[in-house]
Formats: sequence, structure tokens, C-alpha cells
Amino acid sequence: MNPVSTQQIQELRQDHIGRLLLRAYRQFADTASQKLQARGHQISSSAIGLIAHIDLNGTRASELAERAGISKQAIGVLITELETAKYVQRQPDNTDGRASIITFTEQGWGLLQDAYEIKKEIENNYESTLGKYRMGILRNALRDLLEPDQK
Repeated sequence: MNPVSTQQIQELRQDHIGRLLLRAYRQFADTASQKLQARGHQISSSAIGLIAHIDLNGTRASELAERAGISKQAIGVLITELETAKYVQRQPDNTDGRASIITFTEQGWGLLQDAYEIKKEIENNYESTLGKYRMGILRNALRDLLEPDQK
């Protein structure tokens, strides 16, 4: 096995696919967060990120923790932040008296509308940079990576 130089390791660390995907995700999330805040949604990026994990008809807090990959305690903090900002509310879970279902409020639906418009705006910017064809290739390639068994 040939030894890898420090320069090679440094180049790999900057340009490997995992880091590029992470940087692209962070750029997307930061841009979306800034645009949502510019529209008057003054909540943390973490709370904004949680919105994507809530089903339109509501989701149990424990399921949100699992989807987001964080502890139940951490999810509770984010839910409280969204609840305080009046984007979500806790509803009793009729199938489990100990659990609650997190649902969107009217203000939460407004946040979803703004988020949808911002996502489309960001995607349009990506398409302006890449062109329609390459944007389609990128979207399909990401789907293939995320769902390899769906081919």
C-alpha cells in the first residue's frame, strides 16, 4: 500500500463527496433560513429544520426525534420554540394518552407556504446556474443515491 501524502489527504478532505454534499446542504439550509427570517419568521435554523419532519396531518414527538436523529429532550426544546412562535400545537394522541401529536397552526401553514416559495426560488437559482438538463441529472443522481433499490 502506497503512503498517502499530507497534501493528498488535505485535498481529499476538501473535495470528497460527503463534504461537498454537506456543504451544499448547509448552503441551502442557511439560504432558506435567512430568507424565512427576512419574511418575518424569527425562529432558529434548527427549529426551521424540524418543520420538514412534521407530516401535514401531524406527527408524534417521538417520531420527530427519530426522523431528525436527535434526542426526545432536544426535540422537546424545538417543539416548544415552534409552539411559542405559534407555528405548531400539541394535540392529544387518541391512541396513546402519554403521547401528543404535533400539528401546524394557521400561522404554521403560512410558514409552510413561505418555505415552499423559498425552496422553489433556491431551486430556480440552482437551475439558472446548472441549466435545466444538469439540474435534472443532479436531482436524479441524488434520488439514485438515496434510493438505490428503487431502480
